[in-house]
Amino acid sequence: MNCAYRKYMDTGNPLYLNKTPKQILSELGVRADTKKNISEQYDEFIFEWMADIYTYMQWKYNLSSREIAEKIGPEELYAKYYPLHEASVENGVDKLRKIYQIGGSI
Repeated sequence: MNCAYRKYMDTGNPLYLNKTPKQILSELGVRADTKKNISEQYDEFIFEWMADIYTYMQWKYNLSSREIAEKIGPEELYAKYYPLHEASVENGVDKLRKIYQIGGSI
């Protein structure tokens, strides 16, 4: 969330926005074996929900990834999946903004 790659994405650079997750991970130096089963250490559905939350918050309130991550880091957001995943993305973001005082006037 705080790397140069994410900064380029925040500014809308199409060279960084139009890559697949595998290409992005490779660019960041992360090597993943795509033939392995889903890890028991994490849940990919939660990661997808987190991406929706971060993306909506960034778009709706014109925040950078860095601003959001400084208030609620990925590990902390992962832990908030239960029960927030039951809410819509919009309602989940609204609740998180109130809890962590993220973005403009609350």
